[in-house]
Amino acid sequence: PTFKVQATPIDAVANLMLPAGLLAGDLQKAADPNIPFEPFQNAFFAPAAPPGQFSLQSVFGITGAAMMFGQGPIKDYAYDADVIYHEFTHAAVNATVAFVGTAHHDKYGISMSPGGMNEGIADYFATAITGDPDVGEYAVLDADPSAGSIRSLANPDACPSAIGGEVHQDS
Repeated sequence: PTFKVQATPIDAVANLMLPAGLLAGDLQKAADPNIPFEPFQNAFFAPAAPPGQFSLQSVFGITGAAMMFGQGPIKDYAYDADVIYHEFTHAAVNATVAFVGTAHHDKYGISMSPGGMNEGIADYFATAITGDPDVGEYAVLDADPSAGSIRSLANPDACPSAIGGEVHQDS
């Protein structure tokens, strides 16, 4: 009952949109105040940045960790409970296990297994709380209206045969 992911309430940013060009690394375009912001089709948990280090949270005046929910062109990721539970689980994992987010080499080659475990745990808790194996049935409509969910724990993939080197796939 005393567990907290951080000493203060965790901030959440909803309807996140980003400067055009930022995700593509075009900083000149991103710095142009005459170009409208672009939809951000995703959500993420951002751990607290060390003091003085630039972070997306610093843009919003947030000093601790935060959950960021994009406003895609069709759907708002902050409206999907699975996505909220998934991102909050990342906050809990960060405060406890704190998986290293870098690749390492094992007998199968380059492995993103710590990131895959982090994503798998976040998917598990999102589905356990909602009581169904699918994650992101609402948010997926933003990217692919024909898809049933972003990911599903009901799929038959297993380690090591389904490892692809991307943390969400490997989860």
